[in-house]
Amino acid sequence: MSACPPGGVETLQDTFSAALDGATWDSYTDTTGTIVATGGALVVKPAMSGQNYNGIISTKKLSLDGCALWIEAKQTMAPSFEGETYLMAMVDGSMDAEITATPDTASPSKMKLVFGVEENGVEDNQSIPFDPPKHRWWRMRFPAGKVAFDTSPDGKNWTQRRIAARPAGMKVVQIEIGAGTWQAHGTQPVALFDNLNTVP
Repeated sequence: MSACPPGGVETLQDTFSAALDGATWDSYTDTTGTIVATGGALVVKPAMSGQNYNGIISTKKLSLDGCALWIEAKQTMAPSFEGETYLMAMVDGSMDAEITATPDTASPSKMKLVFGVEENGVEDNQSIPFDPPKHRWWRMRFPAGKVAFDTSPDGKNWTQRRIAARPAGMKVVQIEIGAGTWQAHGTQPVALFDNLNTVP
């Protein structure tokens, strides 16, 4: 899909068909939430008690230039959970590129898909109404000095949604995948991911 060199972000692949590899991923969870790889999917279940986020972060830092990063978002959290489901290429807490599904009352699905770049804590976001079947696959590409955001219904036919300047310091990143809510709920929120950097 791209001429990604060894050690590039695209070389980290996972179909989540086996337990999470501790040498590859660090996980974070709230007090009662869970995140596991089971049944061929990464299953993220934040707690119901309030503001809670669960996710995984790659243990290694990976280069971006000439590479792509993609995933199948099989199920994002429903808009009623007032939360977000995300894929991120992260330098640190103040610099990243990400694709996030989050509530939006103006959208027919009550969700929007946000394509964002953050530098020094300042976010530059653009969004489209989220159509889960049409936007089931998310991808970021990293040509020199840029980040391009794409979606696909099948992981094969892609539509570019945005291209943005990439911060000068965004050359080596960790991959973060997760979901979270910012208020309490009476039922369990669930997000499902699959096929990290693998072709269906």
